[in-house]
Amino acid sequence: MAILSVPWDLRALWSIFSGVAKVYLIFLVVVVLYTVVGLIKRDQTKRLQQLHYFCLLLLGIVFSNECFGVLRAIRLSSVSLSAQGIETFEPAVAFSFIAFTLLGFLHVLQWLVSSHRS
Repeated sequence: MAILSVPWDLRALWSIFSGVAKVYLIFLVVVVLYTVVGLIKRDQTKRLQQLHYFCLLLLGIVFSNECFGVLRAIRLSSVSLSAQGIETFEPAVAFSFIAFTLLGFLHVLQWLVSSHRS
């Protein structure tokens, strides 16, 4: 199954993301806009590289938090009659897919600008 073949409703996903994940995604969109403006103004790419690396490290922290939340939900649902299955991980996977797509866009954009300058 391809990840793009999964029918996701972005509004529904947004409603089930944790507050930390929502803040991170908003921050990541702001970083994308900052990067585009910075590259148009010919900002130093070294500073942008550090910012993108910081975003990648934050992604690891936020994704770990999401996974701990999913594991907690599975553990708490195991005592009920309708135990949660592997589909409980879908929001965390959707979150990481969106974040990695944005980070990949940032990397390609930065790579194209740096290769054009040299």
